[in-house]
Amino acid sequence: MDTQLGVVALVLVAALMHATWNAVVKSGGDKLAMQTLVACGGALAMLPVALAVPFPDRATWPYLALSSVLHAGYGLFLVAAYQAGDLSQVYPIARGAAQRQVPAPARPRPRMRLRRAPGTAPRRGRWRCR
Repeated sequence: MDTQLGVVALVLVAALMHATWNAVVKSGGDKLAMQTLVACGGALAMLPVALAVPFPDRATWPYLALSSVLHAGYGLFLVAAYQAGDLSQVYPIARGAAQRQVPAPARPRPRMRLRRAPGTAPRRGRWRCR
């Protein structure tokens, strides 16, 4: 299989799985229980992959913990949104919100200045943020 075709296939399968689990959560009677089952099912499905890769470096643990807390919060907010709204309204908003929220902490700060990276010529345009 061509690599590009394989990537497209994986993206399409991921989109289908994501839409499916959102529909399962929305259609369930107890949305929190359905969200919990979906999350546990995903964790079990990824367990073999997690066991096959090296254990994360200790320096990454705070980021992994923060990511886990944020993801759990996202799941709880999604449950609340599905209890209040329709799938056709909540799903696109929930899917599109991350694209606006993820880059927010990376935006330049007022006191941040760009400086040329050491060892680069002025014309190369290699800059770094300090």
